[in-house]
Formats: sequence, C-alpha cells, structure tokens
Amino acid sequence: MRNDDRGFTFIELLVALTIVAILARLAVPALLNARLKAKVARVEADLSVLVTAGSKLYADTGLYPLHLLEDPCQATGEAFVTDCSVGLFCNDGSFNNWHGPYIELSAGLDPWGRRYVFDADYTTDTSHGRAFVSGGPNKSGLNVSDADNFVRFVCEAAATPEAPVVTPPAS
Repeated sequence: MRNDDRGFTFIELLVALTIVAILARLAVPALLNARLKAKVARVEADLSVLVTAGSKLYADTGLYPLHLLEDPCQATGEAFVTDCSVGLFCNDGSFNNWHGPYIELSAGLDPWGRRYVFDADYTTDTSHGRAFVSGGPNKSGLNVSDADNFVRFVCEAAATPEAPVVTPPAS
C-alpha cells in the first residue's frame, strides 16, 4: 500500500531555503540604499526650507538667525534651529517685527534624529560662512566639517588669508 501524504523531502526544503536566502541577499541592500536615498532627499529639502525661512525672517526683521546683520558674511556662534535666538520657530524678544514661526517645529530634526544647526562660521576645506547644517548619518556636525555632513550656506565666502579655512583632521 502506498502513502500519498509524504510531504517534502529534506533536499526539496534545502533548495527552497537556498532560493529564499539568495533573494533576500539581493533585496536587503537595495532596500537599505532606497532608505538612504530617501533620507538624503529629505535632508536636502529640509535645508532648502530652512534657508527660505531664514530669508523670510530677514525680510520681516532685517536680521538673520542669531540676530546677525547682512554683513559680514561670517560671524561667530551657532545654535540649534529650534532655539529662539535663531528666530525661525520662536522669538527671544530681539527680533522686532517678527511674524513667525517661519517653519514647523517638526522640521527641527534631520532624518537621523539630530537637530539641525545654524552655524554663523561654518567652515569647509573650500569655503566658509553662515550655514544650516545636518550632521548626516554619523550624527556629527556641530563645529565639525566632515564628508557626510549636509550643508546649505546662507552666504558663503572663499577662503582668504584673513579667514583661513581649517581642514578637519582625518579620522
């Protein structure tokens, strides 16, 4: 008598698991790459919105974030964009004619969960000036210029002998 309910053999199960493993190995890197591209697109869009908000702040108050005038391009100081001294979300009382908030509070965090920074003297190896900064995937950025930072300058100047550009040490 023959039993037709025998199920799968060990070899058949092994072949099926191998095929699933190969497909997973191909799909996971593509998924991770898509997630990174989405985060990069979001941080670039957020930085554009922050620059526009800074321009609206200037149009209303005559001051840029951190109470800075238009000149000189480079000043000192940095703050998280959610700080009232930056003027985009709230007014610390020093921005006359403030009509904000100029941006939603949820825009204060980059895709990696860190707060965006307004840096009045951000320096790269080729330029310096006022900038909105995300620390990128490694989550650095405050006073550190490295390869994975995302930066949108509000005003930018090339390196000069009076304002030399400091290259960060290699990690």
